[in-house]
Amino acid sequence: MDLTGIESAQSKKEKSELFKNQKEKTINDLSKLEIENWETILKTPDTNLKIYIESMKKRVHDLTSADEIHLLKGIENRLKYIFTALEKVKNPKENLDENTKRTISEYPDKIQADIYSCFVFLEEFESIKSGFNSIIQDPLKNTIKDVEQELNEFRRLRNISDNARTEDIYNEAVAKYRALEVQYRDYFYYSIVTVFGVATYLFLFKSAIQFMWGLENIEFWIFKFSILAVGITLITYFLKQSTHYQRLADQNYQTQVELQAYPSFMESIPTAEAASVRKELALKYFGREIDGAAHKDMSNLISDQMKSTTEMVKAATDVLKVKEKP
Repeated sequence: MDLTGIESAQSKKEKSELFKNQKEKTINDLSKLEIENWETILKTPDTNLKIYIESMKKRVHDLTSADEIHLLKGIENRLKYIFTALEKVKNPKENLDENTKRTISEYPDKIQADIYSCFVFLEEFESIKSGFNSIIQDPLKNTIKDVEQELNEFRRLRNISDNARTEDIYNEAVAKYRALEVQYRDYFYYSIVTVFGVATYLFLFKSAIQFMWGLENIEFWIFKFSILAVGITLITYFLKQSTHYQRLADQNYQTQVELQAYPSFMESIPTAEAASVRKELALKYFGREIDGAAHKDMSNLISDQMKSTTEMVKAATDVLKVKEKP
């Protein structure tokens, strides 16, 4: 666990909370200066005094950086002096010496001057901040944007490079399974032609074959049915195998295409979520169990076909035996 990172996050949170509280306090204190009867306190009140106070409240409200808390504390210290002076002006004590009375008599002008100085201070700060943003931050934002674009492009190219070997493996698998698909499909077509040719040959040259090999009718038909049964079994087997390898080729081709699209897809994923997305994709593409259904179906096919052939030959033999009886 990164303790430094946790401490840094906590420190930022604390600073943000302190800044928020200080900003609220400063705005509340500025609101206390919204006195209706300034003319009873100040000798010659500035007519824009209320405008200054409202402007200061707005500028304080617009502050957003926790580092600006020092600015707020400076204003807060000046406001404390203003409130102290206001209290002495509004509630003067009796039996004061002449020097103290003279000092208090100067407070109204100082109060007004301090309010104006706070206003000017905030105004100058906002002007400097705005100038800094236009000169430094705006070009810097454009530079950061360019860097982010270059970084995203680099990540995309790196993902393409990382995926290249994996894509080659799937590409080789696609080529292999496509070749086997075509091979067994050709065997399927050849088997159909061969079985049809053998059946036609046995039909046309039945007598010659019986005479040449010395076969009785029963023996000939058993021989013919056996050849046809084996031929049909081979035809079905080759078709099943061709379909099986076609499915494998399609699966590997789909995976290959998805891997090619992976770099572009990852560009749209936030960096924080990228690791979990890669993990999910890895579980999808790798470590899958081999589908044994095709091999099981093939074994069942051969077994059922052999059983059917045996029963068919037996039935044909029984029928022919009945016909041969006088």
